[in-house]
Amino acid sequence: MVLAWRKRNLLIFAAAMALLLTLIPMSVYAQAESTVNATVIPAFVAVSALPTSVDYGVKTLGSTAQLPDPTTFVATNDGNITADFLVRGGDTADWTLAATADADVYVHRASSDGFTTTIMLTTTNQILQNGIASSGTSTVSLSMDLPTSSIATTVQTAPVIIVATLP
Repeated sequence: MVLAWRKRNLLIFAAAMALLLTLIPMSVYAQAESTVNATVIPAFVAVSALPTSVDYGVKTLGSTAQLPDPTTFVATNDGNITADFLVRGGDTADWTLAATADADVYVHRASSDGFTTTIMLTTTNQILQNGIASSGTSTVSLSMDLPTSSIATTVQTAPVIIVATLP
């Protein structure tokens, strides 16, 4: 009987302690954290050309395959990703760019391989060279056929535009 009495008191004590512990607010927390920094570098394309101008000098109307001085310029991929280079030409103040020379019409050519492959410039972008790595370069050669005749008596500036684009 004493044993049963002790067992009953022990059970009552245990129940009271359990009830008491549920009423006491606990402030023990177990928490840990770790951070992963996700970085990204935005891709951008850019191109520069040096020198920024070439000079064909004084040429006779109707002359063909004229080379400028210097004969080449270097286009550099200033972006941080591989890029394709495109090229296009444009009209001058008095001459129109075309595939065949005529009165006030001139022909402009470009090449990135010393004229093994020739690009007849138009006012639309054309592939000059693909896969130019960041900081990579392309050496560009130019050639011009002058108009057969012209009303122009002033200097004509023929634009050559290099465009860098994502492949």
